[in-house]
Amino acid sequence: MDELLDTRAAAPRVGVSPVTLENWRSQGIGTKFIKTSGKRGRVLYDPVDIEAWKEANRFQSTSEAEAVSSPMTDLSIQILEFVPGCTAPREMEQREVLLKARDYSISLITARCHPTAFGRAIAAREIADAYAFADVPIARLDIAVSYCRHLVQCAFLADHLEGEALDVL
Repeated sequence: MDELLDTRAAAPRVGVSPVTLENWRSQGIGTKFIKTSGKRGRVLYDPVDIEAWKEANRFQSTSEAEAVSSPMTDLSIQILEFVPGCTAPREMEQREVLLKARDYSISLITARCHPTAFGRAIAAREIADAYAFADVPIARLDIAVSYCRHLVQCAFLADHLEGEALDVL
């Protein structure tokens, strides 16, 4: 086992200043540390923990890092329940967009909206329901998201025009 390091010795290994390491410690982020007993116990860092933290925070791209650092949303938890293999950030994002479009469509459907808006909202909900949890390639998700966005936009606009020459649609 390596010798334990105090904050001053550990900070350069982490790649931050001792003050930053202290701040991280109080915020509950950064590498693990050891606190010796007593009211004025010492804070020490195990080099093994520092290396493990560095390895866990090593990424190929910023999108990969953002996906890991982003908290799980209720939607992403729901998606992972039905599509456990969904680990790519872009795929998760597209599936979340479909679920948001579905929810917005449902809000339009339950409201008293114009029949044209109602029809577009129904179509958007059907597309979102069909693809949000489907085992399809990302290219198909992209198409479904684009189509769903257009349907939702049409429903929104139709509802706001409230019958002004919508009978021609």
